[in-house]
This record gives sequence, C-alpha cells and structure tokens, in this order.
Amino acid sequence: MDIVNIVEFIFILVFGGLSLYFKANNKLITKASTLISEAEEKFTSKTEKFDWCVDMLYSFLPAPLRVIFKYIPKPMVEQIIQNVFDDMKTFTKAKLDKATDAVGEKIDEIASEFVELPDAEPESELDIEQ
Repeated sequence: MDIVNIVEFIFILVFGGLSLYFKANNKLITKASTLISEAEEKFTSKTEKFDWCVDMLYSFLPAPLRVIFKYIPKPMVEQIIQNVFDDMKTFTKAKLDKATDAVGEKIDEIASEFVELPDAEPESELDIEQ
C-alpha cells in the first residue's frame, strides 16, 4: 500500500505542477499581449516599446517567485515578450491576408458584372470630313 500511495502522490504532484505552470504561463502571455498593445499606443520607438514591456512584465511577476529563483534573468522575460509579439504579428498578418483576399475576390466579382464595352469604330468611319 505504501508504494501505491507514493506513486499516487507523485502523480498528483506532477499533474498539479503542470496545471499551475500552464495557468501561470497563460496569465503571462495574456499580460504580455496587453502590455504590447499598450506600448503600441504609448511609444513610437521599437526599443522603448520593447523595454517598457519587459520591465512591466518583470514587475508583474510575484515577488516570492523572483526571490525563489533569485533574480529571474531578464532575457527570459525578453523572450516571452518577443514570442508573444511574434505570435500577434503572425495572427495579424494571417487576418490581413484573409481580408485582402476577400476584398480582391469582391472586386473581381463586381468587375465581371460589367458589360464589356465594344472596341472603338475603325478610323475610316470616324473621319467624317473626308
């Protein structure tokens, strides 16, 4: 019975840890995307935007977490911001491409509805003064 209890405890510990990790990761990603959106409105320089997002996300981390890991390296936070930005950029590009394709299809549809105008009459018929 002791081995079963130990295996059960390890199983609960592992899946509980994974659950907490994914929950915290989701919060960080959500916060990072919010910060990126705010930075787009507040700053003009890419460097200012990025640095502000990194600083804000780093300050968002709970103090005990920063103490436990004793100075979570900023490059780790920078990577989170960069990954979220890249994902947002990819998503936006896909949506824009889809919208552009839809507009192009609509233009083609409207253009095909127009009756094709006949070519101009030959020059000999147009020259009345001769």
